[in-house]
Amino acid sequence: RVSHPQTCGKNERSHQRVRKWLTRRPAAADLLELQRLLDEYREKYNNRRNTVLGKLTPHQRFELGPVATITDLPPVRTTLTHHTVTSSGSIGLDGTLIGLGRRHAHKPAITFRTGDYAAIFIDDQLARDLVLDRTTRYQAQNR
Repeated sequence: RVSHPQTCGKNERSHQRVRKWLTRRPAAADLLELQRLLDEYREKYNNRRNTVLGKLTPHQRFELGPVATITDLPPVRTTLTHHTVTSSGSIGLDGTLIGLGRRHAHKPAITFRTGDYAAIFIDDQLARDLVLDRTTRYQAQNR
C-alpha cells in the first residue's frame, strides 16, 4: 500500500534519494532531458561504492548472482496439543513431565511446540514456556 513503510519503505527511500539528487540540478526543460538526468543518476548510483555491499558497487554485487541461502534446514513446524494437568500439577510431553504447579491441577492446557521449545497456556494465559531438557525426565517449575 502507499505510505506503508513495511512494504514500500525501500522504494520510498529510493525515490526520495532521486528527488534530492534532481533538485540539486537545473530543472529539466522537457521529458527527454529529464530522462537523460535519470539515466545519469542510475549510472552514478549503480557504479558508486557502497559500504553495505562490502565495498562493491550495486552493479558489481548484481553481477555476482543471488545471495547464498541456507536450503538444507528442515522446515520449522509448530504443533498444538491439548492436555489435562495431573493432580500433581504436571503434563506429559514427549516422554517428559513438565511441572506447572498444583494450582493448575485438572485444568485443560494447550501446548504450542516448535522443536524443543514449548509454550503452555492455561485459561488463555501463558503458564510456562521452556526449552525441553532431553537429559532429564522431569522439567521442574522455576520459581
